[in-house]
Amino acid sequence: MKSLLAPRKQRMPKYAVVMLLGLGLLSGCGTYQLRDPAPSYEEALAALNRGDYQDARVRFGSLAEDGDAYAQFELGVMYAQGLGVSQDTAIAAAWFGRAADQNFALAQNELAILYLNGRGVEQDTRRAMEWFRNAAESGNALAQKNLGALYYTGQAASRDYVKAKHWLQRAAVQGQSDAQYLLGTMYADGLGVARDEAQAAAWIRRAALSGQLDAQDRLGIMYGRGQGVPQDDAEAVRWYRKAALQGHANAQSNLAHRLKLGRGVAQDHTAAVDWYRRAAQLGHARAQYNLGMHYLRGVIVEQDDREAMSWFRRAAEQGFAEAQSSLGWMYQNGRGAEQDYKQALRWYREAVRQGLPTAQNGIGKLYAEGWGVDKDPSRAVDWFRMAAEQGDANGQYNLGHVYLQGRGAERNYREAEKWFLRAAAQGHLFAQYNLGLLYGHVQGFERDFAAAAGWYQKAAQGGLAIAQSGLGALYLQGQGVEQSDSLAAQWFLKAAEQGEVQAQIQLGNLYRAGQGVEKSNVQALQWYLKGAKSGDVGSQYLVAWMYDNGLGAKKDHAKAAHWYRMAAEQGHVEASSQLGVLYQFGRGIEQDYAKAVRWYRPAAEKGLDVAQANLGIMYLNGRGVRQDYGEAAKWLRRSAQQGFGPAQRTLGLMYAQGKGVPLNRGEARKWLNKAALQGDKTADKALQSM
Repeated sequence: MKSLLAPRKQRMPKYAVVMLLGLGLLSGCGTYQLRDPAPSYEEALAALNRGDYQDARVRFGSLAEDGDAYAQFELGVMYAQGLGVSQDTAIAAAWFGRAADQNFALAQNELAILYLNGRGVEQDTRRAMEWFRNAAESGNALAQKNLGALYYTGQAASRDYVKAKHWLQRAAVQGQSDAQYLLGTMYADGLGVARDEAQAAAWIRRAALSGQLDAQDRLGIMYGRGQGVPQDDAEAVRWYRKAALQGHANAQSNLAHRLKLGRGVAQDHTAAVDWYRRAAQLGHARAQYNLGMHYLRGVIVEQDDREAMSWFRRAAEQGFAEAQSSLGWMYQNGRGAEQDYKQALRWYREAVRQGLPTAQNGIGKLYAEGWGVDKDPSRAVDWFRMAAEQGDANGQYNLGHVYLQGRGAERNYREAEKWFLRAAAQGHLFAQYNLGLLYGHVQGFERDFAAAAGWYQKAAQGGLAIAQSGLGALYLQGQGVEQSDSLAAQWFLKAAEQGEVQAQIQLGNLYRAGQGVEKSNVQALQWYLKGAKSGDVGSQYLVAWMYDNGLGAKKDHAKAAHWYRMAAEQGHVEASSQLGVLYQFGRGIEQDYAKAVRWYRPAAEKGLDVAQANLGIMYLNGRGVRQDYGEAAKWLRRSAQQGFGPAQRTLGLMYAQGKGVPLNRGEARKWLNKAALQGDKTADKALQSM
């Protein structure tokens, strides 16, 4: 901290509030009842100013021993700051004390600071207050400011806004900028005085014009909000920039926010990140949090979970609740560190202690899923409700979902609607989508496709792929909106481009049928392939079917077999059956009756009529299995009873020949007739020959 090293008429440096500085010395100006310094004082001061500390110490020492208060004070400064001597606050305190005893206000102020902080003397807040008061009553503006600030904060005396205002006012009228700023905040917040935004702005402006950085930042805030001054975003930015360029972290963070939003200045995300980084490096918690969010989302900077987590942690360790909650979310989802539900719970709880609803919602999610805690849906509901009732959109959405699904609370569609509506009003896209789902597709809730379309539209315009797909489906069906294949295709395309598989399938279907788009099997296959490669079983089957039939690409049974297998291994019934066909006839793969049976069987057991018929034929002909007419008849009957014509015809012929079933011409005619009615010419000829 700089000390007073110039004659009194030049002694007007500006300093921050004492309690914000912690340890350190302050100097200022004031009125004294002292004789003028000896002529040799100027010679000592000249030596000090040119850096000849040894000569200065000797000269000041001689004068100080003779009782010169000015020299005693300057000698105290030299020991306090270690100028030409070993730093020694005890010796500094002794010299300040000798000058203070002569009513030298500057020394009284410095001695008070040493007592306040326990440097060079035993900490004694009572004596600190006494020395501040002595200096303040002598008219020393800095002591008046310090005394007022201590009453303002209650740091060394009981908080007393009336006394704080008294001393700050006396310092402020002398031009002490810190006092002007604090006095302005008292008027702004109505502390010890009636709230008066105009008075607040006047005092804070005077401090800001004197270069007080907190005041410049606060004046920017006041212009941004129109408090005591006309609302003016550009003026807000101007004051933020003044303080930011001088290293004021909060102003840097505020300037970054303005640049990010483009308020009062041209939007510039790159500059915003730069200012957030400057403030973050100075330890500003909110800036650290915002910088972490940029890394998490990959906005301007390269996406980097570890870097995001690093900045969240720095802010969280300072007690910044939003960062604590975000750190919990990172641990919960294994982002930037190994997934650790215990750590997630720990950081959520830290944020919850400050009442942060997003953290309450986070704890609710842990209980709902049983992550790091015993699964407890009812406790999850309690946490979701706490967050929801404080207006947290995610909490409202999750509580709505609880009532929609009936998990943790009795299913209640009206309650689900209520909470979804609250979240949706805040722009929560999934809440908007779920309202569309509730109005359009939930059994037991009155259908309102127009309302469903409206909510899907909101979420779709917000970019939610599943809502875009849902809106496309409504346009395709003409439910709640005028039917439009082209609009359906447009919304399916938006969703499909985001990887929404059902939209990719629907878009493929539209291209295959030429609905709303120009017919193109090539395009259809390409969209099916996107879903297939992402692992969607339905898409895999459709791709296989396209290759199997030469649609959108040259017929390729090998590729068809590959995709049928991918789908069949996930339990797709039709794919399993078609893979059996390829093995049975050796299309694209080596013929293998046993493998054909192996893939027909699961599809047949799940009730697929064509697979049941094909399995029956394999038993009938003894291919891939031991020939067994009875087993053949069993599977053919199951298929025939579902109306599959070829199975009806074969079963009828078995009854006519008494193979695997008793000879029964009546049963034979019944099944052959069913097949013939479906256009089976072989069955018709068999009937005519009977």
